[in-house]
Amino acid sequence: MKNKGGRPVIKDEKNKRIKHIGFYVTLDEYEKIIKNIPKNSSLSEGFRTIMLSNKKQIYVPLNFEKYINEVNKIGVNINQIAKKLNTHNDISLNELNDIKTKVAHLNSMFSHIINTLNNKIDS
Repeated sequence: MKNKGGRPVIKDEKNKRIKHIGFYVTLDEYEKIIKNIPKNSSLSEGFRTIMLSNKKQIYVPLNFEKYINEVNKIGVNINQIAKKLNTHNDISLNELNDIKTKVAHLNSMFSHIINTLNNKIDS
């Protein structure tokens, strides 16, 4: 029997697309989406490519300002330590212990920030 044309028959039910997904976006969102879709593919194919890729989306938590301030404090502490070491060639044992304590505190703060951000990303 001769093929009459039209849509090809999908014999493998596993690969048959039967679910429809629809949603509304703003004009700005639409333009951003369109820019990420390859030129030679349809809107549907582009969405499938974007959504099913293995790239993990990173969402910035709303309280990100708190973490920026913490990192800023860490930078200030490091600058204070560096200035102290550069201005005074000799350093007392108490000052050295104080620096070690500050560095340990900085490491603790960095670990806390990294863990918090990782938990936000994973959830």
